[in-house]
Amino acid sequence: MFEHHLDEERELFPAVLASAAAGAERERVQSLAKRLPEEHRELEATWKRLEPELKRVAKGQDSRLDVAAIEGLVNCYRAHAEFEETEFLPLSQAILGRDTHHLAALGLSLHMRHATMKPATPI
Repeated sequence: MFEHHLDEERELFPAVLASAAAGAERERVQSLAKRLPEEHRELEATWKRLEPELKRVAKGQDSRLDVAAIEGLVNCYRAHAEFEETEFLPLSQAILGRDTHHLAALGLSLHMRHATMKPATPI
């Protein structure tokens, strides 16, 4: 969750904002680029509160896991993901898709951040 949010906030949101057309499109992107990180922080804070008890469960230890809080996190994350997928990602695709080189560079940047680098083998 944390890496995914960081990728969006460092790479995707700024790229879409920089490429958005002036006026209503840019204002929409600015609004979304403000809302989504706020949701990220809320989701992350909830996860951090639940994490110690989840780790106890994962280790097979007794836990005071708040099931309602877990259900709340799942529901909030689903709503967040659905909003991103139906609102922000299609808009991002349309904006970044105007310049296929920009879209490809963003994809490569995100891929390289998570790729395991191996030393080159001599020829």
